[in-house]
Amino acid sequence: MRIAYVRSVIRTNTSCRRSDASRIVTKPTNSGVPAELTGFERNRAWRDGEVCTALGRFVYDLGMALAQAELDDLWDFSDPSGSERRLRDAAETEDDAVARAELQTQVARALGLQERFEEADVVLGAVHASAPVVAVRVALERGRVRNSAGDPAAAAALFREAAEGAAAAGLDFLHVDSVHMLAIAEPDAAEYWTQRALEILEGVSDARTLRWRVSLHNNLGWALLGAGRRTDAIAAFERARDAAGRWGTAQQVDWADEALAEARATAAPSS
Repeated sequence: MRIAYVRSVIRTNTSCRRSDASRIVTKPTNSGVPAELTGFERNRAWRDGEVCTALGRFVYDLGMALAQAELDDLWDFSDPSGSERRLRDAAETEDDAVARAELQTQVARALGLQERFEEADVVLGAVHASAPVVAVRVALERGRVRNSAGDPAAAAALFREAAEGAAAAGLDFLHVDSVHMLAIAEPDAAEYWTQRALEILEGVSDARTLRWRVSLHNNLGWALLGAGRRTDAIAAFERARDAAGRWGTAQQVDWADEALAEARATAAPSS
């Protein structure tokens, strides 16, 4: 059986990072007893995306050269300028072409958050890699730039392209991300797209991907509250709070508590 050492996390609750590969790294043998990889084999397996055993747990590749946890470490959405610098530095020192291309798409995302839309387009136009994950990320980030620039119709077309590409490539995390952006770009269809994203998550066990449930329920809750559907909004916020407790960060738990309190404090619509 061909098992592959990878950076990404596929249907497990653990991350596979470069540091993990230097600790417990084994290879399958004909006897069925794993043997330790040599330094050369470890490096080659890591770069080829073949297999990674971190702390005795197998992690399988879904086609992403970068684990989402690696990107999480580089991102601070409250500081897009600082995130841009970290992402640029990471891209400049990355020698894997696909990973470098993924990082460049995130540089463009950081530029978009600073409303530097033309620069973001230039960066995305310079991204070159044949891997499906790169094509998906380029379409997704082009869509985010268009949406932030005030053109949700153009953004929605790009999010659909990204969603289709992610579905075809089996990229669950990016598939959900793309559909969640459709719910934002097309607010009248927010419930439909949110339900679609939740359906994608039904077959997922990776905790980092399941964290999307927090954002999906939270965003829907605000949309429902804005539409005057207080009871439905509270139910959505309760689901967001439950998801945050199971898969979210401490900050997401706090935000979910605040959203739920605000919805409950909102006066019920008069009959």
